[in-house]
Amino acid sequence: KQKYLWIINLSGAVMNALLNSLLIPSMGSNGAAIASLITQMFTNVIMGVLVRPIRQNNHLMLEALNPKLLLEMAGQIKGGIRK
Repeated sequence: KQKYLWIINLSGAVMNALLNSLLIPSMGSNGAAIASLITQMFTNVIMGVLVRPIRQNNHLMLEALNPKLLLEMAGQIKGGIRK
C-alpha cells in the first residue's frame, strides 16, 4: 500500500499550499494553522476514502478512534499493566 503514499503526499502538499495562499493573507499565522489542520484531515481521512486500495486501512483507523473502544481499552489497563 506504500505505492499510494506519493499520491496522498502530493495531494496534501498541493492542498496545503493552496490553503496557505488563501488563508495566510487574511488570517496570518492562524490561517497557516487552520490550513495545516484541514490538510491533515484531508490527507488522513478524505484521501483514505478516495483511494480505493487503502479504504480498509482507513476503516481500521477510524474504528480505532471509536470512543467506546478507547474507554474499554482504558478500563483494561490497571496500574500500567494490562489485565
